[in-house]
Amino acid sequence: MGILDFTIRRVAPAATATGLVTWASITTFNDDWDDYFPPSSNSSSSSSSSSSNSSEPEKIVILGSGWAALSALRKCASPDKSIVVVSPRPHFLYTPLLASSSVGTITLRSACEPLRALVERAAETASSATFVRADAREIDTVRKTVLATTDSHRTRLELSYDKLVIAVGSQPNTFNIPGVKDHALFLKEAEDSAKLHARLLHNLEQAAALLRHGRKGVEDDEDNEM
Repeated sequence: MGILDFTIRRVAPAATATGLVTWASITTFNDDWDDYFPPSSNSSSSSSSSSSNSSEPEKIVILGSGWAALSALRKCASPDKSIVVVSPRPHFLYTPLLASSSVGTITLRSACEPLRALVERAAETASSATFVRADAREIDTVRKTVLATTDSHRTRLELSYDKLVIAVGSQPNTFNIPGVKDHALFLKEAEDSAKLHARLLHNLEQAAALLRHGRKGVEDDEDNEM
């Protein structure tokens, strides 16, 4: 490991985390979340009044781990809130860095922020904050419950809520173009960056082999590998 590589791996995540904190702090004021979660300046008065009516904190379930979910997490983190974040992805992904990680400018770790660390930070101000790595399958709006299943053993979890935030994001749009879904490389998740990086390296190795041996030599190498 070189000095430059060590610096990128250690400094870049810190810079990314600082940027996330700054961005999330700005969006907690005068935004649309104020209609759903009271501003933090009123949290102390609201918590004191609510505690006289009920000793139970308000249960908030957040589905997702992207930009909107992070903003909601920071917005509703107050002493009278009990928060559960549900996502199959255990990290927050800084998507603008995916292109750089796919070509090796930075490591993929630099584009990811562990979600548990963000949830633990919110737990310092909230009544409680928990991360559950699972897939949300069903929402019962009458009973106010979310049915989720874990990745490993498909364990079924039922989470009750008072308020629900759905911030699961979206899938890449292929515009119904034939062959795009089967042959194109997308760049939305960390796995996509890893696949693109592997494809780039493979193509570069093929090009280098062509320059050294010509087409016949590459075909012979491929036959030997098979």
